[in-house]
Amino acid sequence: MLIWASVATAILIWAVAIGCCLRSFNRNGRVMLREKIDQQVRELYDTPEGILQRSQDAPANPALVIKHVLLAEEAGDFPEMARRAELVAQRFPKLLHGHLLKVRAAWRQDDLAASSLLMAPVYRRFREDPEVQELAIEHARKAIDWKLSATLSRRMRITAPFRVTGYRFEAEALAKLGRYAAAASVLRRAEAEFPELPELAAMWDELETAQAGSAPG
Repeated sequence: MLIWASVATAILIWAVAIGCCLRSFNRNGRVMLREKIDQQVRELYDTPEGILQRSQDAPANPALVIKHVLLAEEAGDFPEMARRAELVAQRFPKLLHGHLLKVRAAWRQDDLAASSLLMAPVYRRFREDPEVQELAIEHARKAIDWKLSATLSRRMRITAPFRVTGYRFEAEALAKLGRYAAAASVLRRAEAEFPELPELAAMWDELETAQAGSAPG
């Protein structure tokens, strides 16, 4: 009887152990399956098609539709970028990024006339935003309008003194206009604000090169 009792106990312990293993396997298997499905979903939504689908499924999410615009830019399809940016601007009229992307799309197509028309109302509406100020300066530089670039850069330097962009582009524009002393003054102010900035040496080099190039032979 003792032998049979021992055997029965051993069988019971074995059955309990097997049951625990099976439950653990099923639980771990479900976790692994769920993780695999999550990974597949992430991979799907990391594709352009997945992002497009999500932007259509969740039109109230501006981050998705903006990423949809940027995908067209990355692909070099600037007309499509312009079309998508227009949709963003229409869907989110109070959001700055849609308007900026419209300007950038026109700019990317080297259509300065169109980008100028688009830039003017954006700058009037969001002129205090550093991103808008920087884009406006870049636009003036692309149009080789150094007087406008100097004016916009000076405004950015005053309203966004924590960014070196205003200093750098104002100095550049002043140098292009032949106002080398004024450009040097701006760079000295930049040195006072950003003493550890590695770009300052290159900015001084650019100014000295421009000044040397203008000197009579």
